[in-house]
Amino acid sequence: MLIFIFILLMNFSANSQQFITQKITSSDLPGRTIYGINQDPENNIWVASDNGIAYFDGLKWHQKRKCPGYLANVYHVVKFDKHGKLWAVGYFKDIVLVSLKNQDLYLEAKYQLPEALQKKIIDFSFLYDRNDSTIPVILVKDFGVLIYKNKSWIKLGVSKELPSLRFYSLTNKNNHLYIVHSKGISKLDASLKLSSNQFAGIIKGKNVRGIFVDNNEKIKWFVDKKNLYSVTGNSLKKIYTLKGSNYFERASIVNYFMDEYVVSANRQIIFFNQNGNVEYIIDGSNGLYDATINDLFLDCEKVLWIASYRGIAKLVHLDFVFYNKSDGLVNSDIASIEQMNDSLFFLGSREGYSIFNAQDHSFKNYKPEILKGARITDCLNVDGEIWIAGEESGLLKLTSNGKLEIVFPTSISHNTVSICEDDKGGI
Repeated sequence: MLIFIFILLMNFSANSQQFITQKITSSDLPGRTIYGINQDPENNIWVASDNGIAYFDGLKWHQKRKCPGYLANVYHVVKFDKHGKLWAVGYFKDIVLVSLKNQDLYLEAKYQLPEALQKKIIDFSFLYDRNDSTIPVILVKDFGVLIYKNKSWIKLGVSKELPSLRFYSLTNKNNHLYIVHSKGISKLDASLKLSSNQFAGIIKGKNVRGIFVDNNEKIKWFVDKKNLYSVTGNSLKKIYTLKGSNYFERASIVNYFMDEYVVSANRQIIFFNQNGNVEYIIDGSNGLYDATINDLFLDCEKVLWIASYRGIAKLVHLDFVFYNKSDGLVNSDIASIEQMNDSLFFLGSREGYSIFNAQDHSFKNYKPEILKGARITDCLNVDGEIWIAGEESGLLKLTSNGKLEIVFPTSISHNTVSICEDDKGGI
């Protein structure tokens, strides 16, 4: 495992979190309104918009707008099943289920709605049968659950197990779908069996809008219209209340980074930790579009993509740890850093050098007589050996067994400033 670190040397020692927010302009996207975001097995980012589907290959956006048999270009959700196949859901009078075949959009199926109905697609996910075949499941608010299996549609309407069609969100865990609606939570399994009153003892009396379910299928966090709650066993704790006109609607709760989580409200993103402490809030005043948030997606590099009615924002998390002399460094004036192996880093300073262990965050300091207190200006790892340039110390080399050797004495090279290696291994 390759470990990358930032070491910032300042006059204090503290932990600090920073976020870089990038807004993606409408000229790069197929449409202004982005409803859904997902990632394919090759790590391309795909978006569903009001004017087609597009994907980002890391350098530029590629648009796919035409699907034979579907006159409109409005897509509400785009997702990949576990076999790597793209599926998208569109709506224009009828609900359409679209896939990708030979890099072209293909109409898999169409569900005809009564013309007078104006329905809203809330979410879309998959179940897998005994043969591991994909079963697409679509939540259509105030209409029902649409299931596409064996090239035919199944509609689930109001029942004892599904007492409300006012849907808010859909959570997939262990091939079970948890359907959040205005009267609680229902569960749909791979045999298409519905069961009601999931987590009823915990969420009783709450108008739940979104949930986070752990791998043991226990509810850990949930939101109602204005509040975020933590759940421990059967104990419930309110940890945050939205202010002003903000509310939770189609709330997504994501395990963002180790013990950090993020939840989306209508116009803001809230970060909180394992202990339920809110750490950071991002909205239109500090990086987001001031527009309704439609979807959150966390990619494989821990970049958070935020879909909204005004485009996309990307949120990159930076976790800085500050070290200085009081934390164990040989000196706070560090001029050069080089990685020695998976966990060790060489830090060149004015009074010697430190070896930093990134696994236990410890330092070993060295002030060899050969350096004579000179400042190390540069260093380079060449086949496991650290070459060292320094003021008034010539050119040195730290061997793999920890021995410091002179390559060029000060009589030949008094002040060495920089080192590099050519493509033939020459220094």
